[in-house]
Parts: sequence; C-alpha cells; structure tokens
Amino acid sequence: MTEKQRDDLLLSIYEGQEKRDNMILNIYEGQEKRDKILLSIYEGQEKRDKILLSIYKGQEKRDKILLSMYEEQKQMKKQLLELKEQLAELSNEVIKVEKEQLEMQKDTMIVQKDVKRIHERLILIEERHGAKLQALFDAYTTTIDRFREQNNKITACEKNIDKHDSRIYLLEAKVQGL
Repeated sequence: MTEKQRDDLLLSIYEGQEKRDNMILNIYEGQEKRDKILLSIYEGQEKRDKILLSIYKGQEKRDKILLSMYEEQKQMKKQLLELKEQLAELSNEVIKVEKEQLEMQKDTMIVQKDVKRIHERLILIEERHGAKLQALFDAYTTTIDRFREQNNKITACEKNIDKHDSRIYLLEAKVQGL
C-alpha cells in the first residue's frame, strides 16, 4: 500500500472517528436531553401519582357519601312504602266513615220524616184534644156552677128546715103544755 493510500485511509479513519465522535457527542447530548425528559416525566408522574392519590381519596369520600345516600334512599323507600300502606289504610277508613256518614244521613232523614210525621200527628191530636178539653172545661165550669147553685139551694133548704124544726118544737111544746 502506498503512503498516499495509507494517508487517505488514515484520513478517512480520522474523519470516520470524528464523525463517530460527533455522533457519540450527539448521542450523549441526546441522552442528556432524554434524561432531562425522563426526569421531567418522572416528576410529572410523581405529580400525577399525587393527583391520582388525591382523586382516589376523593373517590373514597364520594363512595362513602354515595353509600350513605344509598342507605338513606333505601330507608326513605321503606318509609314511603309504610306511608303508602298507612295512606291506603287511612283511605279505607275514610271510605268507611263516608259510608257510615251516608247511612247516618239516611237514618237522620228517616228520623226527620218520623219527627215531622209525629209533629203533624201531635198537632192534630192537640187540635182534637184542645177541642175536647175545651168541652170538658166548659162542662166542668157548668157543673161547678150548678153545684154551687145546688149548694146554695141546699143551704137555703137547711135553713128552712132548721126554722121549721124550731117551729115544730115550739108547736109541740105548746100542744103538750096545754
């Protein structure tokens, strides 16, 4: 091999080494960039992990709240069912009361009709009885008046009898004394 070939070869090797060194330098610089990027990614992942942990804790709180709300909802459903049952019972009671009220109204109407009929009969009886009582009072008054007249006549007769008794006694005494 000639010197020129050897020099060309060395020059080419040297140039290849420079290229290689440049490439290694570029690779090294790229690795530094990559390391910085990886560090940034790592720090971002740590932030993400903290955020995820915070989200996880928030989800746990939310889950507890949701569980509590679910339990309350179940309890409210149970209470609503109980209220529906009570409302149905109350509705049945109201229907019973309304039926009883209607029956009472019917009974009241019947009683009112009976009272009206009795009242009408009472008025009729009072009118008849009033007329009869008036006749009785008139007869009583007449009887009392006649009784008084007869009593007065009897009293007058008794006075006359007493006078006559006295006269008869005097006359008998004169007749025996003679």
